[in-house]
Amino acid sequence: MKKSTTTVMMSLIGTGAIFAASGAEASYIVGDPGAYDTSGISTLFEARTRLDAGNSQTWKNAFWRSGEQQPAATGGNFSSPWVSGQAQSFELTYHAGTGMAVWTVDMPGPIGPNMTMSSFQLGPDNLLAGFRFSARSEGNGSSTLLDGLELSIDGGAYEAIQGLGSVESSGPDVFVDSDSVFFTEEISSLSIRGSVTFDWLDGTNLQGDRFRGSIRLMEGQLIPGPGALALFGSALLCGARRRRA
Repeated sequence: MKKSTTTVMMSLIGTGAIFAASGAEASYIVGDPGAYDTSGISTLFEARTRLDAGNSQTWKNAFWRSGEQQPAATGGNFSSPWVSGQAQSFELTYHAGTGMAVWTVDMPGPIGPNMTMSSFQLGPDNLLAGFRFSARSEGNGSSTLLDGLELSIDGGAYEAIQGLGSVESSGPDVFVDSDSVFFTEEISSLSIRGSVTFDWLDGTNLQGDRFRGSIRLMEGQLIPGPGALALFGSALLCGARRRRA
């Protein structure tokens, strides 16, 4: 089982950093994986939550497959209950063996917890490679904030995602993507949780996808040739050589 203590090693490689949790089943890299071959990485699915406070009842939480025009599954259609500036919790779980994904967003009353379920099978010989967050907001004085981001790997305890505490779009930054999180070992399941806050001014256009938070899961062959520990050692060696020079 994972212990609550998190960072055992950290090495900057380009803009990325290797993190390994004490007793953890897997470590991960936040940011550019540098020496990793990411040419085969693709989106497995995206879990979305949106404000969409138009006049009609529409979906607020859904799963999407890359390139498709309609969601793969939704949590149902209803009028928007979102309250400006009020944080609401979310949790995404995925099991690589069964392909089952569950997306739960604790909506404001009277909706309450809203669950979306679907199945997404990994491609042949693919692993669950990683994930990243996205936030979108349109309108002066508006923002979308994903905060308190935590990760559980293979049923272990939730821990803060080191190097990635929150993601926010605001002002001119309509679309904001976080750094990607890449696993350095094969994992069988994950759970991600946090909170989402939509903030807007009176008179802002709230229809459609103008306010949205999402988590994108990625699949592929991500294990590097030399291995994460070798990359960590190489980074230290290069630093020592620079100091000697």
